Amino acid sequence: MTDPDWWRGAVIYQIYPRSFQDSNGDGVGDLPGITRRLDYVASLGVDGIWLSPFFTSPMADFGYDVADYRDVDPVFGTLSDFDALLSRAHDLGLKVIIDQVYGHTSDQHDWFTQSRSSRDNARADWYVWADARADGGPPTNWPSVFGGPAWTWDARRRQYYLHNFLSAQPDLNLYNPQVQDAILDVTRFWLERGVDGFRLDVANYYFHDDQLRDNPPSGDTDGARPYDFQRHVYNRDRPETLRFLERLRGVLDSRNGVMSVAEIESDDNLGRSIEYAKSPERLHTAYNFHFLRTDDASPSRVRSGMEAWEDVGAWPSWSLSNHDIVRAATRWSGGAPSPARSRFLLALLLSLRGTVFLYQGEELGLTQGVVPFEKLVDPEAIAFWPENMGRDGCRVPMPWTDADARSGFTTGDPWLPLDDDQRRLAVSVQEGDDNSTLAFARRFMETRAGLAAMIRGDMRFRDTAHDDVLVFERSADGETLLCAFNFGVEASASLRLDAEVSPISEMSQGADVSGRTLKLAPNGVFIGRST
Repeated sequence: MTDPDWWRGAVIYQIYPRSFQDSNGDGVGDLPGITRRLDYVASLGVDGIWLSPFFTSPMADFGYDVADYRDVDPVFGTLSDFDALLSRAHDLGLKVIIDQVYGHTSDQHDWFTQSRSSRDNARADWYVWADARADGGPPTNWPSVFGGPAWTWDARRRQYYLHNFLSAQPDLNLYNPQVQDAILDVTRFWLERGVDGFRLDVANYYFHDDQLRDNPPSGDTDGARPYDFQRHVYNRDRPETLRFLERLRGVLDSRNGVMSVAEIESDDNLGRSIEYAKSPERLHTAYNFHFLRTDDASPSRVRSGMEAWEDVGAWPSWSLSNHDIVRAATRWSGGAPSPARSRFLLALLLSLRGTVFLYQGEELGLTQGVVPFEKLVDPEAIAFWPENMGRDGCRVPMPWTDADARSGFTTGDPWLPLDDDQRRLAVSVQEGDDNSTLAFARRFMETRAGLAAMIRGDMRFRDTAHDDVLVFERSADGETLLCAFNFGVEASASLRLDAEVSPISEMSQGADVSGRTLKLAPNGVFIGRST
């Protein structure tokens, strides 16, 4: 029997399929390419993988606009290719979590094609339709995340339809029980194929205010996106979502050891995440943008995020980078990206209480890729350039080798340009180098796997006199680990310990302990056992 709580404290490696490994020379990563690289993933010491969408899609939002929930897009392969990937992952002891986009579909989905055809067809109410205001304007003031109104006029129905994202991503009407049933059938389809979990894309966008009330202003008019000018109280974060999540959890619990994790981006990231995960009838865990949508790399930021989860009866998840956000090695570098900083960020993430989501290339210390405007493909990047460079830079293909101009990713023309700085950090460069970020990541995760305190232990912060230093303890099964991090990139720090602590060298860098004095270099990390 699978441990039903295997995901608590697990390290899940996120794979963005388009950018991981191409197997057929078309310049786009695919499922056979992922299967080919699974031995590498397993060598990192992670517990599982999360696959971003690989389903049938016209790729207006690169897979997050699903046209068929039950099939693989030909650019990624076939269902048989997915089954082979799943089987190989399980042979290697890796769990497989797949991305599910339940709040919206592609406008090419058969459901939407039928829904927009008339006001009285069998799926007429499967999406969010509303009449125009008296002056012809959209029903509410809600903006799309990607710019412009969140409503598009459809001449066939003579109504507007809601899309919180691209107009090619119409929102499903989850108030309709038939829509909920159809989505839960999709969940069952993938459960029957043997997946181990589901990452739920923008889970707090599933429902909208059924009275179609306007959002109030946020008071923030300095951002590059008009979306940030509002408090999103009516187009997301609705209480009706909780009842649907309870139905979904009932389906998930039909299989032993299946987990769910919500993606949350909210005006109250921490509170909403806790709300979705604090009941055993809801989701298993949730991660949010408390660390992701900020440049504030500080002890206070980390501490506030962690302390919000104390004594709430919910298990957190954390990530510092993903396919939507500037890579942490750039964003949290204090203006000085370096291998030492990358190792520091890895150690910090892997030491936090919760489930860890590690984005492909973080183990190499990849910084944000540079994509010139003429090569951009991300609709967000194009819409808000140059103030917001969008998501292409974090999706630049994985550098496997420095031996060729295509970094071992493809034999064709890559869908996004490869980055020379990233190529210098390729797997082939770091393999066999005991001082590399890759070697540090492997040592840290291997050692972490044997420490109960790191996997599921309690967490208790300790105050220090240094604004740039974070200190906490992780405790379980009678063992206590002291964890200290110097966020500074220039100044060293010295701390006086309450007792002598024995360092765990595989998990530390830039740290020197003598008696009860701990010295941390810039980007210093100390993990030690109480003696």
